[in-house]
Amino acid sequence: MRKLLPNFMKPEALQRYVAIMDVVTQRHFNDKWEGKKEIVTYELTRNFAFTLACKIFVSIDDLERARYLSGPFESIVTGILSIPLDLPGTPFRRAINGAKFVRNELLAIVKKRKIDLDESKATPTQDILSHMILFKDENGKSLEECDIADKILALLIGGHDTASSTTAFVVKYLAELPEIYNGVYEEQMEIAKSKGVGELLNWEDLSKMKYSWKVACEVLRLVPPVQGAFREAITDFMYNGYSIPKGWKSKPTESGGKVLPPGRTGWPVIGESFEFLATGWKGHPEKFIFDRMSKFSPIVFRTSLMLEDAAVFCGAQGNKFLFSNENKLVQGWWPSSVDKIFPSSDKTSKIEAIKMRKMLPNFFKPEALHRYVPVMDVVTQQHFANGWEGKDKIVTFELTKNFTFWLACKIFISIDEPERVKYLSGPFESIALGILAIPIDLPGTPFRRGINAANFTRKELLNIVKQRKVDLNEGKATPTQDILSHMLLFRDEDGESMTEYDIADKILGLLIGGHDTASSACAFIVKYLAELPEIYDGVYKEQMEIAKSKAPGELLNWEDVSKMKYSWNVACEVMRLAPPLQGAFREAITDFMYNGYSIPKGWKLYWSANSTHKNPEFFPEPHKFDPSRFEGKGPAPYTFVPFGGGPRMCPGKEYARLEILVFMHHLVRKFKWEKIIPDEQIVVNPMPSPAKGLPIRLYPHKA
Repeated sequence: MRKLLPNFMKPEALQRYVAIMDVVTQRHFNDKWEGKKEIVTYELTRNFAFTLACKIFVSIDDLERARYLSGPFESIVTGILSIPLDLPGTPFRRAINGAKFVRNELLAIVKKRKIDLDESKATPTQDILSHMILFKDENGKSLEECDIADKILALLIGGHDTASSTTAFVVKYLAELPEIYNGVYEEQMEIAKSKGVGELLNWEDLSKMKYSWKVACEVLRLVPPVQGAFREAITDFMYNGYSIPKGWKSKPTESGGKVLPPGRTGWPVIGESFEFLATGWKGHPEKFIFDRMSKFSPIVFRTSLMLEDAAVFCGAQGNKFLFSNENKLVQGWWPSSVDKIFPSSDKTSKIEAIKMRKMLPNFFKPEALHRYVPVMDVVTQQHFANGWEGKDKIVTFELTKNFTFWLACKIFISIDEPERVKYLSGPFESIALGILAIPIDLPGTPFRRGINAANFTRKELLNIVKQRKVDLNEGKATPTQDILSHMLLFRDEDGESMTEYDIADKILGLLIGGHDTASSACAFIVKYLAELPEIYDGVYKEQMEIAKSKAPGELLNWEDVSKMKYSWNVACEVMRLAPPLQGAFREAITDFMYNGYSIPKGWKLYWSANSTHKNPEFFPEPHKFDPSRFEGKGPAPYTFVPFGGGPRMCPGKEYARLEILVFMHHLVRKFKWEKIIPDEQIVVNPMPSPAKGLPIRLYPHKA
C-alpha cells in the first residue's frame, strides 16, 4: 500500500485531477454557499472534502450517493478514538456498525469496478480504486477485494476530517485577519483574470498560488490536523540516556529532538518535487538550489524530493563530504523505477557492483583507450559524411545522439553497421523516459514502455553476448576487442565470471550513458561555438594546426588528442554551464552529523553540480563563457563536477573526453554554422537539451 499510494499522489499523476477538483469545488459553492446569508462552515468543509475524496478516489460524483456514504463517518471517527467497549449504544459499537455498513457499500463498488475494467467501461488511471485493483506486487499478487474496500475506507476517513479541518480554519483566520485575506484575494484574482470564460484551473495555476499556500501552511502550523501519532518500540533501546523498554508506545515530535537542516518539505506527499523539476523544465535548474541556499543555508538545506525526505549538500564542502564518505556514511541511491527496468541491478549484490567498478576503470584507462582513438576518428568521419555533409540545415541534438550512440556501439560491442545501430537505438528514448517516469506498470504508460523497450534491447544484447562467447572460443574475436570481450573474460579474485544476463544489463546501462550524456555536451558545444565566434576561432586554429600535421588519410592518434588543450578547456566550460549530469542522490546508511545538523539514516542526500558551477564564490561572473578558467591548475577541487566524484565518479570520463574532442576536430574543420532559432529555450529533463533540438544552418569550408 505504501508503494502504491505515492505513485498515485506524485505531481505527474495529480496534474490531471486539478480540473476535476475545480469542477467539484465550483459545484460545492454553487449548491451550499451561494444564495445563503449565513452558513455553518465546518459542516460544509467536511461535506466538500468528502465529496471531493469520493470523486477522486472512487469516481463517485452523485451528491446524493456521496451524502449517503458520508452518514456513518461521524460515528466511525468518534469511535476510533473512544474507549474500546463493545457494548450496545457505546461510541465504539456505533463505529463498528458504521464501518461495516460503509465497507459493504465499498465492496459492492469494488466488484462493479472490476467488471467495468474488464469491459473497458472504466480506465486504469481513472482513480485510486482502479490503481488498487490493477496493482501487482513484486510476486505478481494483487490486493483482495476486502483489502481494497478497507483501504478506500481509510482514505475516505482521511478525506472526511483532516482537510476539512484545515479549510475550516483557513476560513476562520481569513475572517479575523483582513490584511491576510486581501493578500490571498489579490493573488487569486490575478490568476482568475488570466483565465478564459469557463476555463478550469490547471497545475500551472496552482503553482502560482505561493502566498495562499504559505497562509495555509501557517494555519497548519497553528492548528495541525494531525496532532501527533504513536510508535511502538520493537526492542529495548537507549535514548538520550534513558532506557525505552520493548513494547512501550511513544508519540514523537517531527525531529525527534534532533536539529535537522533548515528548509521546508513543501506539499504533503509530493514535497517540493514539482518545483525541483519545474525549474529544469524552464531551463534554470539552479534556481531551485540557489533560492533555498539563500533562504535557508548555503551549506545544507532540507527538502522533500521523489517522495523522500532529503537534504541538499551545497558547495565544494558538500561535494567533498559526499564523495569522500561513499560506503562509510552514504551509498548510491536510485528511484525504484531503475530496479524495475534493470532487474539485475536489484538482484546484484554490493560485492558484484564493486567487481563491476573494478573492471570498468581497467577498460577506460588512458593506456587502454589509446588504441580506440583511430576507431573514433573513422566513426566520426562516417557520421559527418552521412548526417551533415551535403545538408543546408540539420537538427543538432538528433545527430549528436546518433553519433554518440553509434560510437558506443562500435567501442563497446563492435557493431558499426548504420542500419543495425539504428535498429538498436530505437527503444532508447523510451528507456530513458521510463527510468524517470511514475513507476505505474500499466499498458500505455511511459514506465511500461520503458520496461518493454529495455526487455527488447536486453534480448538483442543477450544474443550478441552469446554469439561473442562462441566467437571468442573459436578465435573469431579477440580478448581486447571491446568492453564486451573484457566482461566475458573477466574473473574476480575467486575465479567467478559474470552471467550473460548481467553482462547484457551492464552493456545496456553503458549504451544509455552513450546515448544521452555526451550527446548533450556535443550539442551545447555546437550552440556556444555558434554564439561566440572568437571561441570558435580559437578552437578552429588549434584543430587546423593538428590537421596540417597529418598526412593525407592519416587518422588521429592519442598524441593529437593530447594537443587539443584549448578545445578541451572550451568543452569543460560548456559542461560547467550546461552539465550533462545535474547532480545525483546518495542515501544515508547511518545517522550522522553534518555542520551541526543531524542527518537521519534513510534520508536521501542530493549533490548539485550547479551549486558550484554557477556559484560566483567558485567561478567569478559564473554566467560568462570563459575557457581560461581551466588553464593552469584549473578550478579548485570539488567545484567542477560534471562527471561526479569519489568512488562513484563516472568511469567513462576519459572516454567522453576523447569522443568530444574528436567530434570537435571534425566539426570545426568542416563547417561554420549559425543558429536558426536565436533564443531557443533550454529544457533540463533530466539532462539539458535545446527545446527544438538546436536546428542550425551549415556553411561548409571551401576545400
